[in-house]
Amino acid sequence: MKKLAVAALKCSLAAVSIAAFGIIAVKAASIEVKGFKRTPIAEQVISGPLTEINGKYKMTVTAFTFEPGGYVGPHLHAGPGFRCVTAGEITNIEADGKTTVYGAGQCYWESGDKSHTPRNNGDKPAQGLVIELLPASLTGSSLMPVPTGQ
Repeated sequence: MKKLAVAALKCSLAAVSIAAFGIIAVKAASIEVKGFKRTPIAEQVISGPLTEINGKYKMTVTAFTFEPGGYVGPHLHAGPGFRCVTAGEITNIEADGKTTVYGAGQCYWESGDKSHTPRNNGDKPAQGLVIELLPASLTGSSLMPVPTGQ
């Protein structure tokens, strides 16, 4: 069973790596941002019993704040992860128009490969944490612009 789980994880991570490095190539494009701040908290390159991924990926934790009316325009991420809202509300608008509001105490998953636009439609700051799995070689933000034509 462990071999099957490791094989599935390896396939998922390979897809993330391919997608992330393809997206990194277009990182020069800009993403519209207003009233958004991110603060890296922790980062650890993976090492442990899943030897197939050791040294290739890292886990990161980043705090974020959206001021009232703040947003990050359409974007992707270099890897998957959870977003956990600790104060206020975040409205997440996916590329297909699906809109979901997440409040304090709620976490949601982003795969990284689907365009979305988070925003704070409230009248007080919205805060939270992002926990992501990223390529070990990535520096800076995991935010990636949406490639033209997507």
